[in-house]
Amino acid sequence: MREDMRKMVKNTFVVFVTVFVVALALAEVYQVLIVPLEKEQAANETNYFADMFPGAAFEKKAISHGGKDVEYWEVYDGSELAGYVGKVNTVGSQSGGSNPLIAYVALNSDMTVKGVVVPEDTLLETPGLGSRIAESSFTSQFEGLNIGEIALSSEGGKIDAITSATQSSTALTNGVRFVVEALSQEVKT
Repeated sequence: MREDMRKMVKNTFVVFVTVFVVALALAEVYQVLIVPLEKEQAANETNYFADMFPGAAFEKKAISHGGKDVEYWEVYDGSELAGYVGKVNTVGSQSGGSNPLIAYVALNSDMTVKGVVVPEDTLLETPGLGSRIAESSFTSQFEGLNIGEIALSSEGGKIDAITSATQSSTALTNGVRFVVEALSQEVKT
């Protein structure tokens, strides 16, 4: 019985040491591989909208609005706050509405829309139909609008949906409105 107890303690110790060593190795792999990738991704993300604010500096932040997290950047021209960029992170129309739809909404300091960018390399909408939401002929409709004007024209707003791509148009329009609302209420002082 005493011998069985020693074996059990020894085996427990061996398992503990093995798990500890593996955990340390995983932590090191995370620091070496994942953290630099996350930093690179964050730097690349600003490339999507940096040309809307030439020479500006971006400070990434996050807020919670309506139970959802919203990533955004404060935009600085020197030491002056020049505006904001909010990340639209919603779902599009494909696969029963389960595909991600990513866009960036640049806002002037008065919370009017400066521009909307839908990165084509992240877009999963139907080519030639829903994917047209990334075209400037659609996104330029948001420019200069305030929160009260951001809705499809069929709902009393200023955005004309793309024919045969109403779901994609609606998804982007609702996402832009949500981000502008979130930043207007949670960030603007």
